[in-house]
Parts: sequence; structure tokens; C-alpha cells
Amino acid sequence: MGVWKLTASGERAPESSNSLSNASREKEPWLLATSITTKATQEAKKIVNIYQARIQIEESFRDLYP
Repeated sequence: MGVWKLTASGERAPESSNSLSNASREKEPWLLATSITTKATQEAKKIVNIYQARIQIEESFRDLYP
């Protein structure tokens, strides 16, 4: 998942050391707190997916602009 830089030959470029160190630090499970109430598993999964997309965008900016 994510956007990858490609080399001139079209292969995936290696990740930056900053990106790798951030990724290794982020292996812990999430604890999400929300004011949205739901008893349905599907709704809870949607909330997690929305948060996952948001945090991925934030981390991408952090990796690009250290």
C-alpha cells in the first residue's frame, strides 16, 4: 500500500533511511479513541480504515519533509 518512487528502469527505488526508521518505530498496535458509537463490526472497521488512510497521509508528509 502506498506510492513508490521508481528508478529509470522502472524498478522500485529503495526507501529512505528516514522512512525505514519511522516504519520500524510504528509496529505497535493502535489504540483508537472516538466519540462515534457503534455496535456493528462493519462500522468499526470503516472507522479504522478512515483513520488508517489519514495516518498514512500524515506519515507520508513526515517522511517527505523531516
